[in-house]
Amino acid sequence: LDVDGEDGRNSLDSLADQGCVIPTTLITETGKPLSYHFWFDYPCDETVVHNSAGKLAPGLDIRGHGGYVVVPPSIHPNGTPYTFANEGIPIAPAPQWLLELVAKSAAQEPDQSTASPQGEPIPVGERHKALCSIAGAMRRRGCGEDEILAALMVTNATRCKPPKSKQE
Repeated sequence: LDVDGEDGRNSLDSLADQGCVIPTTLITETGKPLSYHFWFDYPCDETVVHNSAGKLAPGLDIRGHGGYVVVPPSIHPNGTPYTFANEGIPIAPAPQWLLELVAKSAAQEPDQSTASPQGEPIPVGERHKALCSIAGAMRRRGCGEDEILAALMVTNATRCKPPKSKQE
């Protein structure tokens, strides 16, 4: 569970007011003020936890099947390192209320790419997310590294305003 800033903290507080308690689990401080990752074991049954951004509640993102999370000792773009707030605490099972909310939010809204429609410029602040989304979609469809890199290079050059550096 990725809690992003003040919106995420307010959403988390609202859930707590409804009786949704976060169990004691490993927590990452992400480097962004008031932002945390709460770590939970992936369910062992046939439950599929879909990734989402803001579908659960404002400022609350989910990373599950096929998703990725930035971890310590990575550095946030603002220069602050990611750190474990409580290293050594075991990762708890995902609470049932969270799994139910994730399933409900996934059922209400079909999964949509975060990338802009074809041809539309991708502005600063959206470039990384859009290019990662395109790469992930291509990988899920069986494309190889060379195909993905070629497509991302063209997309970056033609749609990212301004384009990211080749190293990025």
